Amino acid sequence: MNRTPRGWGDYPSSTIQEKHKNEKKRGNIVESKMQSIEENRRRDERAIVKMIYAHENVNGIVGMFLKGPPRDKGFSWCSREGGAGQYWSAEEAAGLGDSSGYGMMMRSLQNIICVIEKMSGSENKCRDRS
Repeated sequence: MNRTPRGWGDYPSSTIQEKHKNEKKRGNIVESKMQSIEENRRRDERAIVKMIYAHENVNGIVGMFLKGPPRDKGFSWCSREGGAGQYWSAEEAAGLGDSSGYGMMMRSLQNIICVIEKMSGSENKCRDRS
């Protein structure tokens, strides 16, 4: 007995059309969900950036984003210690807080902060993140 899977040519035309409709419908649902996730992320980023620039430690937080995490680590994995002999200054470490699990959002916020600072003519330079 031949157990080869059926190809498109083995299905009646109505079945193929139905299969295409279902695939298109699934694709539309996925696209809609992705757009929704993207819209929520952008909304959250805007709210967080506004909070950062209104925060009493704005200089530490912005400085932390401009510096970025150590090259061999991400925001989620770097030390939270700050002060003399540490990667972060005390002010930057206070701005870092606990970001475990938020590495992607932290990188996204870092990119936004760097653009804002660059556009505002700030002398602060974003460290190359490559």
